[in-house]
Amino acid sequence: MRPALAVPAAVVGAGLATVGYASLVERVHWTLRRFTVPVLPEGQRPLTVLHLSDLHMTAGQTSKRDWVAALDALAPDLVVNTGDNLAGHDTVPIVLAAQEPLLDRPGLFCLASNDYYAPARRTR
Repeated sequence: MRPALAVPAAVVGAGLATVGYASLVERVHWTLRRFTVPVLPEGQRPLTVLHLSDLHMTAGQTSKRDWVAALDALAPDLVVNTGDNLAGHDTVPIVLAAQEPLLDRPGLFCLASNDYYAPARRTR
């Protein structure tokens, strides 16, 4: 390959690899992050808070639905949901099914823009 084409070819290759990784791996890689925040007095029983945000669930995301429902096994003392659960009109039943086990726990729920407005293409 000529040197003048090597750099553009490498950039295109890296771009394709990134798109491939994002579409095949990242889009179905649900992540739970744990943080310990030492705010309670010493000797106090730990308090587990589960924070859900920006799920942007679509109708076909059954693995995400199952993953969210399984978070109930963490036995959180408090569930905080800060919205953007929906990614379309047809996802309300999926989001409800995913969060149904968590609805029996004490919680705070705040809706965000995607919970009020369906996604729409921007026109300029």
